[in-house]
Amino acid sequence: MELKTKIIYSVIGGLCISLLTGLFQTPYYAILGANLWGLPFPWLTQAVLGPDVAAPFNIIWVSVFFNVVIWSVVLFLGIELFEIGKKKEHKTAEHKTVEHKKK
Repeated sequence: MELKTKIIYSVIGGLCISLLTGLFQTPYYAILGANLWGLPFPWLTQAVLGPDVAAPFNIIWVSVFFNVVIWSVVLFLGIELFEIGKKKEHKTAEHKTVEHKKK
């Protein structure tokens, strides 16, 4: 796979994963009077004004950007490791075939 294709897949996947993490409330960061969503950095916030009163959602765009970058790097490394493993498996299979033919 070409480098450009890997980068495009990684960025699209990173964006999708970042948006999906917005579905889960972040348990690690506790701010009194606010709910936070998104991992590894919370990027969606909502102030809680009372027991049944909540403010509108607020998006922290810098955190969205860094989440996409982090998830894209993770996916890119995963693609690279997968391809390295595939190449090693292919070389091992070729080596076994050559040894078998020699016998």
